Amino acid sequence: GEAAAAGLDGAVADDEDAADAAAAEDDDYAALKTLWAQELLCPELLPRDNVTLDSQLELLRNQEDTIEELQERVASGDASGSTDPLLASLAAGIYKMESDRVRFLLADLTRTRLAKIENHALHNRDLVDRMSADEVEYLKTYGGLVERHFNRTVLNAMPKEAWRKLNEPDMIDSPDLDAYVFCKVLETVEIDSSTGDKKKKARSSARDDDDSDDDDDDEMGNSIQEHTAGSFLIARYATIQKHVLEGRIVLLV
Repeated sequence: GEAAAAGLDGAVADDEDAADAAAAEDDDYAALKTLWAQELLCPELLPRDNVTLDSQLELLRNQEDTIEELQERVASGDASGSTDPLLASLAAGIYKMESDRVRFLLADLTRTRLAKIENHALHNRDLVDRMSADEVEYLKTYGGLVERHFNRTVLNAMPKEAWRKLNEPDMIDSPDLDAYVFCKVLETVEIDSSTGDKKKKARSSARDDDDSDDDDDDEMGNSIQEHTAGSFLIARYATIQKHVLEGRIVLLV
C-alpha cells in the first residue's frame, strides 16, 4: 500500500512538473506572438526583445534535437527503450507542429523587421539601438549597396551643393507616424492628441504665412486626455508612440 501510494505521489508530481513546463512554454509562445503582432502593426521599427527572441531560438533548437532523437528511434525500430516507437512517432509529430509554429513567427518577424530596415534605411541610422548586431550589419551592407547605386545613377551628375540637402530631415524617407492604429490601453495613460500632427503643423504654418488669426475649427481646448486601462482606441500612432514603446499600450489587428 505504501509503495502504491508513493508511486501515485510520484506520478502526480511528474504530471504537475509537465503541466508547469507546458504552461511556461505557452507563456513564452504568447509573448512571441504578441511581439510579432506589435512589429507587424507598428509603422516604425520597434526595439528588439532580446530576452524573448533568444529564449525562443534556444527552445526551437532544443525541440529540433528532440525531434531528431525521436525520429532516429522510430527509424531504428528500437522498442527496448522506455518509449514505444509508435509513441515516439506521435511525440515527434507533436514536437514538429510546435516547432513549425514557432519557426513561422520567428521567420515572419525577421522578414518584417528587415523590410522596415530596407524601406527607411537612412532614417534607421538613428535607431541602431533597437537592432541586433546582425540587423545593424545588414543595415550597413544594404545602405552601402544603395549608396553605390545612387552614386552611379544620379548623385555623380549632381552639383556638390545639392548633395548636402539630401541629408536634411525633410529629404529622408521616414515611417508614417501619423498613421492611425487600433490599440488597447493596458495601464491608465494621458494622450496628447496634438503630438506629431504634421498636417496640423502644415495648416498652422500656412495660416502664419497668410497672417490669419482664425482659430482652428477642430480645436477643442485641452488636447490631453486620460484613458483608463482596458480602453480601446483608434489613434494616430505618434500620439501613443511612447506608451507603445513603454508597454502601456498594445496594438491590435
